[in-house]
Amino acid sequence: MTRMDKKPSANADELGRRLQEKLRRERPRWVRWTPIVVIVLLGALLLLAWLLYPPPDPPRVTATALDALVPEGEPAAVRVYLDPVDADAKARALAGFQAIFWIDQGAAGPENAVKAVTDDRGLATATLDIPDGPASAVYQVRHTAPSKKHDSPTSRGAIHRVAKDAPLLLVDVEETVADLDPGLWTKTNPLSIAPRPGAANALREVRPRFTIVYLAVVNTPAKEYRRVQNWVRMKAADPKGLPGGPVLGRLSYDSADVGEARRALLSDCRERFTGTLVAVVRTAEAAEQCLALGIRAIAMGGGDFPGNVTRVKAWDELPAALAK
Repeated sequence: MTRMDKKPSANADELGRRLQEKLRRERPRWVRWTPIVVIVLLGALLLLAWLLYPPPDPPRVTATALDALVPEGEPAAVRVYLDPVDADAKARALAGFQAIFWIDQGAAGPENAVKAVTDDRGLATATLDIPDGPASAVYQVRHTAPSKKHDSPTSRGAIHRVAKDAPLLLVDVEETVADLDPGLWTKTNPLSIAPRPGAANALREVRPRFTIVYLAVVNTPAKEYRRVQNWVRMKAADPKGLPGGPVLGRLSYDSADVGEARRALLSDCRERFTGTLVAVVRTAEAAEQCLALGIRAIAMGGGDFPGNVTRVKAWDELPAALAK
């Protein structure tokens, strides 16, 4: 038998089998790393695209400067809210806007301006020094638009300065003064809204004894406060209309709960002023909130009110009720 006819030994077969198995294990090792390499490269490309892609334009906003009531001798803490013109804009897009506050001194222009930055609610706050002399001042606030495509909205708020122990008459505009269902403010032209019969005369009569302070807490967001603010200003411009006074808005516009917003505002007034506080209300909830804070409540209209609440049927009964 020749060598060519000799069969391979069992050991040779085993060695060949092991060699082939080893090659099968070692040859595709790089294939196992391929998905990881692809994922890393894809992630790097996505990160690069995110860094290089231009950010979206910030939302167009409107500015709302709220009135402030300040005890004499204290600086004025003022606030502005920026609300998106588009109601669908994301709330977090409101952070980081610059707002510039200054006391309005007519032709003199902005002096001693104070800059502030909005938080994620669109709120910016500043502290302004009020010039000596007048009991009230007007401040302006301008939002500096980050994009040339947008205008820089400006809003005006009033600062009213009174003695810390001054008697205050707190009047809820939407529920007691305006002759309109509170929920219809956002759907009604302010020019067509009238004060309730006798409201202007009664408030003008008691003004020598009380500082009139208007409250506007029913409607949200903050830009809806401007409807009430401007309405009071318009009615106060008439000598026979409402007496002038600050229009205090919510301390926060985070929640839609009216009762919570009213309680917070009443509590703030009670903490900052030590004189007599009287509130004209229309609901039992508002009356109970006042009593809990040591504020005298005068309820107007029908309803089930606590026994220690003064009841009046109409505005013309208010001066006599306050005299008791």
